[in-house]
Amino acid sequence: MSQDFSPQQSLQLIQAMIDKTKSNMGSNRFYFLLWGWTVLAAILVQFFLKVVLDYRHHYLVWLVTFVTFFITIMHQRREGSGLVAPCPAPRHRIQLLTMAAAALGGGLMHLLHVPLAWMIGAMTATAALAWHRPVAVPGWARPAGLIFLGLGLGSTFTGPVLAAVTAALPVMLGCGVLAILSGLVVAQLFTRMAGTDLQTGFFCAVPGGVIVMAVLAQEARASVATVTLAQTMRVLVVVLTFPPLLGWLAPHGDFSDFTGARVAVWWPGLALMVAAGLLASWPLRLLGLANPWMLGPCALGITLAATGHLPSGVPSGLVDAAQVAMGASLGTRLTRSFLMSSRRLAIASVIS
Repeated sequence: MSQDFSPQQSLQLIQAMIDKTKSNMGSNRFYFLLWGWTVLAAILVQFFLKVVLDYRHHYLVWLVTFVTFFITIMHQRREGSGLVAPCPAPRHRIQLLTMAAAALGGGLMHLLHVPLAWMIGAMTATAALAWHRPVAVPGWARPAGLIFLGLGLGSTFTGPVLAAVTAALPVMLGCGVLAILSGLVVAQLFTRMAGTDLQTGFFCAVPGGVIVMAVLAQEARASVATVTLAQTMRVLVVVLTFPPLLGWLAPHGDFSDFTGARVAVWWPGLALMVAAGLLASWPLRLLGLANPWMLGPCALGITLAATGHLPSGVPSGLVDAAQVAMGASLGTRLTRSFLMSSRRLAIASVIS
């Protein structure tokens, strides 16, 4: 049933709608300005990287939106926005939704050609999903992902590659020692700035991969969520700053000696490699070594590749899926409460 309004009532209704819109715009002006300036700055920087520096990965500047997202979270916390409790759901549905979101996030980052795209995208998507509803990853996903990552990494160490790595071993060992020493020094500063314990601060401060450092932190009973966020922030800073600078200032080198030929995939051989890698992991696990699910298959892959007896290559799709599994596993630890209390940690991660 329609209702006729008088001219005065119509004007009052329009005025009320305008006032409500102005109120909503006013209360959210911080977010409009924050994201508006972020987009404008990203466009200008991308133009500079593409036109002036001729940097081919100029689109990586859009990773700054992750920082903006983090600032948005911090501002929401400061305003004390209410939290809506998620509806309970069966665990298998939660796991399926989590893995689907992780795969979509990884695929998006892959399209943007972001380094470690599948892992970072999966972790980010899982953390974003955890902001609104429960997330979970199947218990077998993490060990399975580590096994395939270990096999994929080990299978690249062919005879020539292993010889080149051996020749560069003194330099690599020296850099490793320097990285550990720098981590010990920076960990003291990081611990004070971020308010973490010294053990967690060490794994946050040492330059290393997100997956490896998170696994080592878990084995050492340090805070995995803290290490994951700190190492991820460092990756974002490095990706946004170092490649353009190196491409602009440093000469291009020849890394062909460290690149092995890809081996064709033979599925029966790959199945045997997975089974053997799983068996190789158990003794290391019983010995209490850190990251046995990756070290065992990696050692197996190196042995087979270096001796020329590698029965199959590891499909890139399986390596990507393994990164998704690891990224989702790490993302489940980046909960709403943790992110909303991590402002000091984020600042310390960027500075370190």
